[in-house]
Amino acid sequence: MIMPWEKVKLCSVGDIKKKERIQELLACSGIWYQLKTTLPSWPHPADSAGIGTMAGVGNMRKTEQKNTYIFYVKKEDEEQARNLIKEA
Repeated sequence: MIMPWEKVKLCSVGDIKKKERIQELLACSGIWYQLKTTLPSWPHPADSAGIGTMAGVGNMRKTEQKNTYIFYVKKEDEEQARNLIKEA
C-alpha cells in the first residue's frame, strides 16, 4: 500500500477521453497510479445565488456538470509520468 506521503498529484482532468488516455499511457509504462473522481456538487435552491433570480432548480438541472479526475503517482515516478502526459 502506498502511503499518502509517497505519492504526488500528477494532474486533474475533466474530459473522460483525456482521463482514459492518461490511464492508458501510465498503465503501458508500468507506472503505478491512483485515480480519484470528484463529483460536482449541486447548489441548494435556497443558496443566495438562486434567490431572487431565475436560476431555480429547473435551470440547475439543465447545467451540465462534469466529474473531475485526479491522478496521483509515486514521487519517484513523477518526472517520467509528467513527460508521458505531455503527449496526451
